Amino acid sequence: MNINSSHRSACISIFKDAVRFVHGAHCSATYLRKHPVIGEVCVVAIGKAACDMASGARSVLGEKIRHGLIVTKHGGRYPALPGLDVMEAGHPLPDRQSLEAGRRLLNLLRDAPLTTTLLFLISGGASALVEVLPESSALAELEQLNAWLLQSGLPIAQINAIRKRVSCIKGGRLAQQLGGRKTIVLLLSDVQGDDPAVIGSGLLFPSNAASDSIQEEALPGFAKRMLLLAPPMPGRDDPCFRNIKWKIIANLRQAVRAANRSAVRHGYEPLIHDEYLQGDAVACGERIAQIMQEHPGKLHIWGGETTVTLPENPGKGGRCQSLALSAALALQNEKNWCLLAAGTDGNDGMMDAAGVCIDSESFKQARKHLAAESAPEDFLRRADAGSFFEAWGGLINTGPTGANVADLVLGFTY
Repeated sequence: MNINSSHRSACISIFKDAVRFVHGAHCSATYLRKHPVIGEVCVVAIGKAACDMASGARSVLGEKIRHGLIVTKHGGRYPALPGLDVMEAGHPLPDRQSLEAGRRLLNLLRDAPLTTTLLFLISGGASALVEVLPESSALAELEQLNAWLLQSGLPIAQINAIRKRVSCIKGGRLAQQLGGRKTIVLLLSDVQGDDPAVIGSGLLFPSNAASDSIQEEALPGFAKRMLLLAPPMPGRDDPCFRNIKWKIIANLRQAVRAANRSAVRHGYEPLIHDEYLQGDAVACGERIAQIMQEHPGKLHIWGGETTVTLPENPGKGGRCQSLALSAALALQNEKNWCLLAAGTDGNDGMMDAAGVCIDSESFKQARKHLAAESAPEDFLRRADAGSFFEAWGGLINTGPTGANVADLVLGFTY
């Protein structure tokens, strides 16, 4: 194995170690062992890690679980969950199944005995997977809104703030359906600051007026109409929130620290950057490359979630691949470097890849064999970094990981 490939292997191993530490089953089970639940339990798990979180809960609670609804994304791999109703819905774009999941969720809450403890297991992706719309809104409008949001380049906080405003269950509205039952909410946080009102668009938490403000004048006409139809969100002092106990059981900070420990075991001198990566993926890639050049010999560790503003006819690949290709272009004159950028949920954009790990040698070979009309810069401009890495190697394929705490970026120059 040459030096470059050994660094790639080490970075991928460090990434996987970090993801395992924030795995939904492990974190749910650990919490519930330390905080026993008395009596019968109704489980509601929503998100990309829903099935794994539910599996962890089941391993501890066993026969106490009498009812349950699990909603995860289409095509996911998940453990057997006998006795629990598992359904798949659309992500990142909600679909008809997302609305069906919303209907079944409300029915479950309506029918659960008042003595039952409700256990909600929420992870990233919940915003798209479950939805209830005002009666006069249609699925087509919801699909149109989310397609516009995903192409807008808006930060994820702004996207979720808009999603809240058009919903009948987000922004704390679902808490109005709990009927005063004792409720426990365990969350895998994929958002900056770990605000429970932001994770999954705050199904069970009052809206934060400061972070949820939106510029309505910048919205398209159909979105403004949807805002007018939705019911008001409950205020912070609404009694619907009184019986809710919640806990962040895994977040990006924990994954970054796990990556740090793994890097030390692999013989690196790690350097954690407290900066939360956000904003334009291309600009972030350029900034990361500059920091790597200024501080060689250390394994740099970042976390966050960037965005990609899509052109009219975008190609393949998500924010991690765009960030990595941008950084690679900025590093191309450096002799030796390695970079990994990947989503802890195992998915980056619309491709079945967690992200990418590339180094100076593999990027040099790709440039050498590319035709003049297909320079890496062209792939980046077309938001088609995925096609570049698909052709020339570097994609990380983990499948669904059972975790979801945003993205990790590892960078090393030597």
